[in-house]
Amino acid sequence: MMNRFLDVGDVFEVKKGMHIFTKIPEMMAYSNGDSWDLVEKDVIVDMYPFLEGFYVVTHTGNHSSGQASGYKVWAENLEKKVSINFFQSGGFICKNEPDKIVLKGKAERTWDWEIGADWKASDNGK
Repeated sequence: MMNRFLDVGDVFEVKKGMHIFTKIPEMMAYSNGDSWDLVEKDVIVDMYPFLEGFYVVTHTGNHSSGQASGYKVWAENLEKKVSINFFQSGGFICKNEPDKIVLKGKAERTWDWEIGADWKASDNGK
């Protein structure tokens, strides 16, 4: 378990029980949804097993809404091309505190003129 906030490049595992924001088809997000258009929705991973897996943190920051503020994490699953975000602090429903997240390694972002930005992950024994 972690005792600090996630940082850019951290690789962690999204598992059942985690509460995240992601884009899913409207018909999966709402009982009256009738399209495949993507909508951002807060979900519990148990309901959408395809969200489980390893993610790399792409950026972080303090985020404030009219009601609360907290530390927000944006991450991407590089194999599935799925993006998620969630809070690690503050008065938000969609929150995963540091002690509930297992750090799996670190990734470094590189740039190549032909393929653009890319992440290379390494296992730091964590």
